[in-house]
Amino acid sequence: MTIEQKIIKIALQEEKKQISKEKNDEQQKKFKKYPHLFLLGCILNSGANSDKIWDTLEDISTTIGYDFKNFYETFYGKQKKHINFLEKEIRPFSRYHNDKYFKEAIKKIHEDYADDASLIWKKSKNCADVIVKLLQFNGIGIKKATMAINIWQRRYAEAKFINSRQTIDISPDIHVKRAMCKLGLINMSGSQKLNYNKIDNDVVIYKARAISPKFPALLDFAFWKIGKDKICKNNGCESKKERQCPFESFCPTAQKYLQKQKKPRL
Repeated sequence: MTIEQKIIKIALQEEKKQISKEKNDEQQKKFKKYPHLFLLGCILNSGANSDKIWDTLEDISTTIGYDFKNFYETFYGKQKKHINFLEKEIRPFSRYHNDKYFKEAIKKIHEDYADDASLIWKKSKNCADVIVKLLQFNGIGIKKATMAINIWQRRYAEAKFINSRQTIDISPDIHVKRAMCKLGLINMSGSQKLNYNKIDNDVVIYKARAISPKFPALLDFAFWKIGKDKICKNNGCESKKERQCPFESFCPTAQKYLQKQKKPRL
């Protein structure tokens, strides 16, 4: 079995675990009932802690109500309740004008999707069609769009999504880039000096296509997870029994780390 075949096998296992987890996850149930929350969360998230984003949305929703009409009325209706609180909550994520994009998205959902964000995917023909619709929201680029449709296809598993997954590229964030380098799938030039953000996104995207042409984004979750869990780190590897890396047995970086751990201390 080649390293690429091993990676696909592990990615399939990780995806299966995540699907099982999401079925009973309260947050996922809330996103299904109030789809605008997921979309607005994607817009707010620009490298910040994703858990903090969802906590902020939860605070906002608890204050004004979860229904989309409450969001629209708060910003654009006659009764602009809690506006100061909302702007204060959103401001920490506004370095990329996300507060502005947040408000614009609410208006777009109202005008283009009849107050129902789920129509973005329900009325789409396939995965690529969803991506096109998402890219029309300010604050959503290709990275966020592919991440969102990857989550949706996993969560709803509709035939139109499953049969068009070849159009979902991997999201080339820092965790994915780091994992690919550590596994030896792509190389860094000497000038990059462990700055994984400098790696060309296209290199990451096309490598994922080469490994898994029928579904490039299959690799996304497994690579992202080991980075988020701080197993795969910038300057080393933290694969331990309680947090074992699924790629440990064939990852060159992990093997070096294990050999180092075995060396007797003088």
